[in-house]
Amino acid sequence: MFCSQCGARNEDGATRCAQCGATLAAVERAAMSGPDAAVAPVTSAKATWSCVLGVLSLLCLLTIFAGLPAIILGALALADIRRSAGRLKGEGQAMAGIILGVVGSAAGVFAMVAIADFLEAQARSKVAYSRSDMRSLATALEAYHVDNEEYPPALAPWLTSPIVYVTANLTDPFSGETRQAFRYSRLDEGRGWILYSAGPDGVYDIDPAGDLDAGSGDLLTALVDKTFDPTNGTTSRGDIWRSN
Repeated sequence: MFCSQCGARNEDGATRCAQCGATLAAVERAAMSGPDAAVAPVTSAKATWSCVLGVLSLLCLLTIFAGLPAIILGALALADIRRSAGRLKGEGQAMAGIILGVVGSAAGVFAMVAIADFLEAQARSKVAYSRSDMRSLATALEAYHVDNEEYPPALAPWLTSPIVYVTANLTDPFSGETRQAFRYSRLDEGRGWILYSAGPDGVYDIDPAGDLDAGSGDLLTALVDKTFDPTNGTTSRGDIWRSN
C-alpha cells in the first residue's frame, strides 16, 4: 500500500504512513474495492505548495523568502513523484514552482542591488549639492565682508535681507526632516568663518565651542577626524565643511 501524500510503500493493513504519518484510510478503502483495483493518482502537496510559493515570490515581492522554499519543495516533490510508481502526480506544478522560484529569487537579488545603487547615488548627489551650495554661500560671505568689513553673525537674515547676497538653498540636505540650514560659525574674533553639513551619517560632529576655537591651532588638523571622506564609503561618518 502506498501513501497518497509522499508515495512511500507501507505494509498492507497499515492505517498511517510510516514515513510521513499521513492517514492511509482513503487508500485502504480504495484497495478494498478489489484486488486489482487501481488507486487514482493524487497531486503531491509539496508540488502544490511549490507552485503557490513560486507565484508569491513574484506577485507579493517576497522574492527569495518564498522563492527558495519553492525551489526546495519543487525538487522534493519531483523526487517523491518519481518514486511513487504513478500514485502521485503534479510534476508540472513542481516544475512551475521551481521555475517561478528561480525567477523570483533572481528578481529579489537584482532589486536589492538596484536599491543599494540608488541609495549610493542619492548620497553622492547630496554630497555634491552640499559642496555646491557651500561654494555659493562662501562667495556671499566674502561679498558681505567687503561691504561690512566683518562676517555676519549668522547666515539668515544677514545674507538675504535687506541686500540679497545669496539665492542658493541654505538648507543642509543631510539635516533630515528638520530641514536645518547649514551650520555656520565665525572664527578668530570674526575674521574667519566655517560652514559645515552633517554629512551622510546625519550627525554633526564638529563642535564650534571646542575644535573651532581660534586658539586650538590649525583648523585642518583639529578637524581631520571629523571630516567626511568618500574613500571611507559614501555613508561614512564625518561632516562636510568649508572655511575661508
